[in-house]
Amino acid sequence: MKGDRNLLQLPHIPLQTKELLPEFSGIYYVLDQAHKVWYIGKAKNICKRWKGKTHHRIAQLEAQKKTHFTIYYELVSQDKLDEVEKRRIEKYHPHLNESPVKAKQVLPSETLLRETLVAISDFAFILGVEPPRKDIADSDHNYWWFHKKLLSLDIIHISIDRTAFKEKYNFSLGGKESPFIKASLNSRKAYASNWESVRYIDVYRLYVNCYAIELYVYDYCYSEEKIKEIRKYHDVKLAGRSIKAVTPESLSQMQSETDGTYFYGRLFKRMRPYDADLIRILFNEPIDEDKIKNKITGLMESDISINFMFLPVKC
Repeated sequence: MKGDRNLLQLPHIPLQTKELLPEFSGIYYVLDQAHKVWYIGKAKNICKRWKGKTHHRIAQLEAQKKTHFTIYYELVSQDKLDEVEKRRIEKYHPHLNESPVKAKQVLPSETLLRETLVAISDFAFILGVEPPRKDIADSDHNYWWFHKKLLSLDIIHISIDRTAFKEKYNFSLGGKESPFIKASLNSRKAYASNWESVRYIDVYRLYVNCYAIELYVYDYCYSEEKIKEIRKYHDVKLAGRSIKAVTPESLSQMQSETDGTYFYGRLFKRMRPYDADLIRILFNEPIDEDKIKNKITGLMESDISINFMFLPVKC
């Protein structure tokens, strides 16, 4: 129903400037540019009720991209709020008051990890598990490596096996940056940013159920033939998904031949073998494996030039 003359004569401001609402108790009305009444509510402090994104209808209103909303308001004493609100709703029959609040779907990070593993498990492996970095937090390296949230967590390192990738897709990653890894992390666009990254550092990080996951390409400083000889895998599970991990013997050999004076080598030498599933599943949401795999296959079969990222290693 449209607002009548009495309503339209009330003080009002555009929704975009809702922070200018008065800090008094009253009834508020949300109208569009055609003066249709969308919502009526009450508040002991109208300004506080609309502060930031706290209002339970703000997402529904902002989803109306072509609609311009205005908030009208009338000051009412707190003891009369319930009575006046009821009368106003009965009079104007606002659309949103008669519809359920749409709950925002939140995707647990464990689901994002499981979907990523579906996309990359054929050519990815777990390098090892690094203990919390609080013991080496005095390093002068980029703060991103020593984020406060990270310091007390074990870090599971996942890397990409270039040879396995080439065998699967008949395409060489070539050590170049590419949209491919972003697509692998992007099972759902709204949550892809949960995989944190920072400019100039080719590593992605996800926090999952009291662990940190770091994903990158670890270029071991040997020829492809030498890598095949010394980097051996065994089958393990991560977040309930099957994936390969470097064997304890192989990890030990790689660490003994790695220069620990540079930063990446220092992190690598701290790792212990991964041999058991560390990510406890709490939500266990269903995931569409075929959809995810088809998305990656479609990307590889397209005409997009694939230039994958890599983590530089000093030899």
